[in-house]
Amino acid sequence: MDNTSEYKIKVPLDELIQDHQDHLEKELGSKDAVQKAYEYGARSLSKAEASAMGFKIKGPDGKSQSTGGILFPYEDDFAHLRCDEVPQNSDGNPCKYLAKAGSKFRIKQFGVGAPLIATEGWKDALRIHLATNQTTVALPSITGWKQLPSSIEFIVTTPTQPTTLTSGDN
Repeated sequence: MDNTSEYKIKVPLDELIQDHQDHLEKELGSKDAVQKAYEYGARSLSKAEASAMGFKIKGPDGKSQSTGGILFPYEDDFAHLRCDEVPQNSDGNPCKYLAKAGSKFRIKQFGVGAPLIATEGWKDALRIHLATNQTTVALPSITGWKQLPSSIEFIVTTPTQPTTLTSGDN
């Protein structure tokens, strides 16, 4: 596919708004990658949609907050929402991503077959998968490492430095 400014992504703007497409293109490196993100389930959610789906957090004042953003689906019913307007948690710290209240972390696999590579973050895992054509697992948080499949050979902690996962690490 052509990656010039005339290239149009085949993503309906009502499902992934232009600001979100632009963010994904910057993060993933190409319009083709934005198309793949859409095919893997990335979507725009309005504030009302996000709130109705349970993407909320209690702020420093104890009141529930929600925001629109980009939905990144993982397995089962787990998903992350990259916030358009970053809310603060009860400690006053910014929360760039929200999960549904009460949901349990799940992984996301990009590709087919036994995964060899894992990294933290949906966009990073997709980017690695597209660059290497290797089946890659996304962790929503490093605390979810116990969910890694036994086939994982590399954990990527930075885009250029994979780390070998030895049997003593799991």
